[in-house]
Amino acid sequence: MIPKSLIEQIKEGNVVLFLGSGALIGATHQKGNKVPIGKELAEILIDKFLDDDLKGSSLSMVSELAISDYDLYTVQKFIADYFEDFEPCDFHLKVPHFRWKAIVTTNYDLVIEKTYSKVQKKQQILVKFMRDERINDKLKSVNDLLFIKLHGCITEINNPQLPLILTTDQYVTHKKNRERLFERVVELARNHTLLFIGHSLEDSDIREVLLKLDTDLTNRMRSYIIAPNVKSAIERMLSTKKITALNYTFSGFIEELTNNINLDDLDKELDKRLELDLSNSILNKISLNDNKPSESLVNFIKNDIVIVEDNPKIELIHPKEFYKGTVYNISPMIQNLDVRRSIENGIATEIFLNSEKNEQNLFVILGHAGSGKTVLLNRVAYEGFKSFNKICLILNKEILLNAEPIIELYNLVKERIFLFVDNAYNNELEIAHLIERSKKESALVTIISAERLNIWNVECNRIKFYCTNSYILKYLTESEINSLLNLLEVHDSLGYLKNKTRDVQIKEFEEKAGRELLVALYESTQGKSFQEIVTDEYHSIPDELAKQMYITVCLLHSLGTFARAGLISRVHNITYAQFEEKFFRPLDSLIFSKREYYINDFIYETRHRLISEFVIDSIFSDENIRFDEFIRLLNNLDIDYDCDKEAFLYLTNAKKLLNHFRDPSKIRQIYTIASNKSYNDEKLLQQQAIFEMESNGGSLIIAEKLLNKADEITNHNNSLIRHSLAELILNKALHTANLLEKKKLIRDVEQICESIVKNKFVTAHPYHTLIKCKLHLLQIYLDNDDNYAFEKIVKETELLISKALQFFPDESHIIESNSNFNKIIQNEPKALQLLEDAFNANKKSTYLCRSLANIYESNGDLPKAIETVETTLNSNPGDRDLNFKMGHLLIRMNEIENLPNIIHYLKRSFTKKDNRYHAQFWYARALYINNDIDLALPIFKTLSYANLDPKIKSSVRGTIRNSNGDLEIYTGEIHSVFSNYGFIKRNQIADTIYFTLFDNEYTAFEEINRNSRVSFNLGFNYKGPVAINVKIIY
Repeated sequence: MIPKSLIEQIKEGNVVLFLGSGALIGATHQKGNKVPIGKELAEILIDKFLDDDLKGSSLSMVSELAISDYDLYTVQKFIADYFEDFEPCDFHLKVPHFRWKAIVTTNYDLVIEKTYSKVQKKQQILVKFMRDERINDKLKSVNDLLFIKLHGCITEINNPQLPLILTTDQYVTHKKNRERLFERVVELARNHTLLFIGHSLEDSDIREVLLKLDTDLTNRMRSYIIAPNVKSAIERMLSTKKITALNYTFSGFIEELTNNINLDDLDKELDKRLELDLSNSILNKISLNDNKPSESLVNFIKNDIVIVEDNPKIELIHPKEFYKGTVYNISPMIQNLDVRRSIENGIATEIFLNSEKNEQNLFVILGHAGSGKTVLLNRVAYEGFKSFNKICLILNKEILLNAEPIIELYNLVKERIFLFVDNAYNNELEIAHLIERSKKESALVTIISAERLNIWNVECNRIKFYCTNSYILKYLTESEINSLLNLLEVHDSLGYLKNKTRDVQIKEFEEKAGRELLVALYESTQGKSFQEIVTDEYHSIPDELAKQMYITVCLLHSLGTFARAGLISRVHNITYAQFEEKFFRPLDSLIFSKREYYINDFIYETRHRLISEFVIDSIFSDENIRFDEFIRLLNNLDIDYDCDKEAFLYLTNAKKLLNHFRDPSKIRQIYTIASNKSYNDEKLLQQQAIFEMESNGGSLIIAEKLLNKADEITNHNNSLIRHSLAELILNKALHTANLLEKKKLIRDVEQICESIVKNKFVTAHPYHTLIKCKLHLLQIYLDNDDNYAFEKIVKETELLISKALQFFPDESHIIESNSNFNKIIQNEPKALQLLEDAFNANKKSTYLCRSLANIYESNGDLPKAIETVETTLNSNPGDRDLNFKMGHLLIRMNEIENLPNIIHYLKRSFTKKDNRYHAQFWYARALYINNDIDLALPIFKTLSYANLDPKIKSSVRGTIRNSNGDLEIYTGEIHSVFSNYGFIKRNQIADTIYFTLFDNEYTAFEEINRNSRVSFNLGFNYKGPVAINVKIIY
């Protein structure tokens, strides 16, 4: 009789089916081949490859001899041919009617694959794993079934890295490329019921699994083995390992199981899972069009996203939890718990009304940790549904963005999709892919994301160029503080402030250096520092093991990822059930759990990432404690899961490790463990190399070897790795005394960086490295009085800086390099003389001309700079760089008097459809100042769509000044005003000028109303004129 507990576990889908060769019994073969059990495969191999006197030898010995006499492929091909045509029998075909946690097998054949292929109404889709590979890349649906083939498969006999496991040596070495696969089986066994079918207890894999689990039998789930006529001694031995023997054959067990579990009921449950919930607004809209969504789209809608709507089923949040930083759905917006930010309406208007002309858009909300980005993101999503009636979808935080169902959804509903994705960096590649796919498919998709300001500025280079606009979320205004205090009062969440006057309450919430909204909420309502509050919470946890688990969850959340239940089980050697029963209660108010359907596991995080960061900084103040926790976590990560891989990348980030640990030996230990965990990982090799480059006592030789290896692995296509390699070679060049060697190394750097700048998503970094090379050579040639080489390098440097500034006009590294270039010439009298002599000898040289003009300009001699440029322009009237330079010099000399000439020169500084956007901007600006507004606006419109960092496009520059050098003051009337931006009708000209909250330092934005008379200064960005420093006149 099958135990009731096992039946219930199978009903719940919590049983891992572990199949051995005996599970094949009953399978049929068109040629009548017999299913080989035990040593029978060895006998078959002897008949084919060896002499009969080896009869009775073990499979491993026979296989080794056969491979020795022939070769690995020949032996594996014979085995593949033998097993290929086995077909499942009737009881095999009943297996897919049940839901399994996973199926694990040591068999090579295809019977299970064929079983799932033949059954139409199956509970799950089989997804095969034979090596260490990313889980999230393959498990795409909640109905995907993890199928692990530990010993290989006959479909892949050509791969020497993944042989069929046959010989003794292979049993020892087979874990290479499958080590994490085996560890995953152990993790499954620790937390779920194993059901062994067709196994011999002599199987090495079973023995190793049981050995690893023998350490804590009390907490492990009971397992079962299907074995007819088990001897009592073996049964007793199995019971000591918490395994119950069931006296069945495989066919008998399946028959008994179907007597206890009605297959029709299981099929009805399957239909219910796949049934479209027509109360869901999106699915209802699809069904009304007589369209049938794919299973992938249904899973996406049900599990990957939150559809923004007034859903009565949504779980409401307790206000006090929300004000502690918990945001896990849109319920705070439905409940109106959030303070409405002044920036909100402007963002919503631009996203939902003003961006329709673009097929694809990317908007990003930026702010510091704890500033309220996620709340604002969700509020904008809710307003998109409520006020604008748009399709707004919020991607669940633990899900990686997948383009396919979004494209399918658009094709079915034929309406723009507004997708809200928190943490842009975590989905950087996926966002870029969705935008490119949407362009290709002509799908109208708008992505709205949020990210920490520092992460966006440093890490998100791949998607900056897609960004339509970005918004910086600043601290609360006084009116917002009042609104927040009203909400806290209504929901009895004032705490320490409850009996204080409103003036005192406001003062507690006033902006302090470095303090963000979440911190202010804690400190103001609890009367203590944020550090004290979160540390006290930690110390209040009554159980020591619960404290340790809280630290694990905090550490992972501080790294920007989640803690899987399976990982907690591995780190703390407890089962998931034990954690839920004994330890989750003490942590109930501190961590939150959620089911992640794709990996079929629970995940945990703290109330807010900022809280976890403060906890870690407080508890891990001792370097040794921090090191021990890093090592423990690193040893237990399964990097085939995306969340574990993210943690792995952070734990091995060189710059972060150098901040965490003063002792380089500790960092080297971390890299040793990491290298064993992720062999030949190019990102890991790069970080290890950066450590060797930047650490005291690091080795440039080792760093170069590591980077060369990483570069080779990526086929020389990874720009980040290649730039690190270029910086290393430049470092070597700077420290070598041999001039020939120095030049050779610099040429190597230049070749690498020149290949990088051809990339579509290039940053300023390779340009900066190239300029550093030129400046180093320039100084050498000056010191060596090499006039010819000096002239040549000046030309190359000038060209490079000019090009870099066109693409990155505000990049501090490029601006600093340009300044350093000018200083070398200015501070070396002979350098200026050499430059003037070279120019006088060749006045047609545009590069020498620009360099010399820059020196005169920086020395304040504008007439001489203009004369120099004019001389060369007479010979090269079409040179775009010189025309641009002349235009700028005339602006500095006297813009109003020289305006016609400025327009003339700037018009010749670019050609239509080229990428000299900076030149186009200054030309459009000059036209606008000259009142040629109709000519200027189309150019600004084109520039607003340019493939540039939105920070470059939105930065105000080119402010208009009077003859004294002061900002020119204009007056006008407020034409229209929104929450954080508006338009001014300028006096006399009657043009409409945009202004925004962010560029207004003098007047409180809420005081500005329609028809107000105002004064302002005028600047420009790549989108057109911008009013700054707006002041109310009356």
